[in-house]
Amino acid sequence: MILYPIILTYEENDGYLVYVPGMEINTHGATINEAAEMAVDAITHCGLAYKDLGKEIPTPATDPKPADGEMLVWVQIDFERYV
Repeated sequence: MILYPIILTYEENDGYLVYVPGMEINTHGATINEAAEMAVDAITHCGLAYKDLGKEIPTPATDPKPADGEMLVWVQIDFERYV
């Protein structure tokens, strides 16, 4: 398993916007837990798409810097589960 950072931004009326540094992925969820689950799905699908295209899966950002009002969360990804 690999830990990937995600940055959450609370959006009133929309829940949490998710950004995955280093993979340039955005998704969202109504709650922090849902946002993290959506991030795991997005990272996994993106990583597998890279692999299917013969490209290297991007490594996790090592020093993400959330801005004021943003929250840094780490999620576990298991690409091998899908091999």
